Amino acid sequence: MTDLSTRYRVPPSFSIVAHSPDVVELRRGAWNPVSITLTDRTGSGKLFRALDLMDGRATLQEVAD
Repeated sequence: MTDLSTRYRVPPSFSIVAHSPDVVELRRGAWNPVSITLTDRTGSGKLFRALDLMDGRATLQEVAD
């Protein structure tokens, strides 16, 4: 079982680029960039908010709410 007081963090080397609340790109690097695009196919509108909260300060419970 996951401890809801655990804090998660997107590594600071990645930039979060929101194309919409359901399509988010994680980018890193300028000369040899890495780009990962995440899509919430359910269209709940929560993906960007969840990733934005993963800064190491919010608990898993806070991200889930």
